[in-house]
Amino acid sequence: MWVQLSFGIGLLLWIRGAAHAGYYVVIFGFIDLGIMTRFMRNLGLLPVGFVTDYALYIGITLHLIAMCLFFIYRFRNLEASLEVEQRAREEQRDFVAMVSHEFRTPLAIINTSIQQLSANLDAPIAKTQQRAQNIRNAVQRMNLLLDDYLSMDRLDSAHQPARPRPCDIYEIVEEAASDWPLNRVKLHVQDLPEKFICDPDLLRIALRNLLANADRHSAEDTSIDVNVWMADDVLHVTVQDHGEGIPPEELQRLFQKYFRGKSSQGKPGAGLGLYLVQRIIHIHGGKVAVQSLPGVGTTFSIEIPTPAKP
Repeated sequence: MWVQLSFGIGLLLWIRGAAHAGYYVVIFGFIDLGIMTRFMRNLGLLPVGFVTDYALYIGITLHLIAMCLFFIYRFRNLEASLEVEQRAREEQRDFVAMVSHEFRTPLAIINTSIQQLSANLDAPIAKTQQRAQNIRNAVQRMNLLLDDYLSMDRLDSAHQPARPRPCDIYEIVEEAASDWPLNRVKLHVQDLPEKFICDPDLLRIALRNLLANADRHSAEDTSIDVNVWMADDVLHVTVQDHGEGIPPEELQRLFQKYFRGKSSQGKPGAGLGLYLVQRIIHIHGGKVAVQSLPGVGTTFSIEIPTPAKP
């Protein structure tokens, strides 16, 4: 009776979705079945034979085999989980080291520029403006790094990462482009709706990262073209530079976390920008693509559909 009761309870819990109850039913079910078979054989309800005579021993043997297989399965799962956790810790340690390095560089530039400004108060205007621009670039670099770090933390959180609301797309794009000199980024906007449902903070960060990437890989005397338009209820954004382009073998890895191509070595950046761009666009239900020709330039294309009305 107790055997039947425990087996029945385990089976009921398994049906209701308790995975551990399922392990009990499978593993201890062999012993329960062996006991019931032996009991029924003793009552004369089952014929005498090799299986019924040794049903309990067969059940124990199968139980031990099932237990061993279960332990092996659990051990491999724990081993895989430990490996994932170790990899995550290594990534976190590498990221902290990278962030520390990335912060030291702009801070050193700001410190040096301020010292030069203080020591040369009568310097020509051109030199003063250049030093001021150095400080501005360093601050912009730190802002982008902070945006990347905070965005990654927000996207990886268990809470809802996006906070969509009616937004002015032109205002978002214009604000993202305002971090660069006037002639550096050229905006081409047409057929935009009055309001578009999106998370303006995340979308602004995605655009800033695309612009920062284009700025790093373009000559100073060239411009970055940004085209924004609406067609068939889909928001389209392209960011085109006229830089050195991206080698074909790097295109598949471009959106991977911490990936930096050969042309990025020695340049500022933590390898998070394009990874965040893809995640942010995917959260909005859109997609991002890239086309590049070495020596000609690179174009990133974003498509975000209009959210369905509830």
